[in-house]
Amino acid sequence: MIKNIRPFSIITDTIQIEIPLFEESYTVLIKNDGSGWSGWIPDIPEANCQAQTKKGLLETLKNKLQENLEAEEKEWERQFKDVAESGKLEPLRKEALEEVRSGKITSL
Repeated sequence: MIKNIRPFSIITDTIQIEIPLFEESYTVLIKNDGSGWSGWIPDIPEANCQAQTKKGLLETLKNKLQENLEAEEKEWERQFKDVAESGKLEPLRKEALEEVRSGKITSL
């Protein structure tokens, strides 16, 4: 006979990131095993944690998600700067300038 099995539930919840550049919703999977909460964001593997309360868990997950998105943006900006400084964007800049001068591109 099996004794002391605690039932657990899996709850799917959605949190909003309220950073102007990151106005997106992410699905958060959370689990309460009876002794605490654990959760993760499937789209962001680094965003996973445990907490004693659901509120604390969601707050920590939101912070981890925000940190991850900010780090990804900084990395993207660094890569873009490297490409721009290498001159790889110069042909695109010239092409766009020619299209503006020829009237192919107009202001909105």
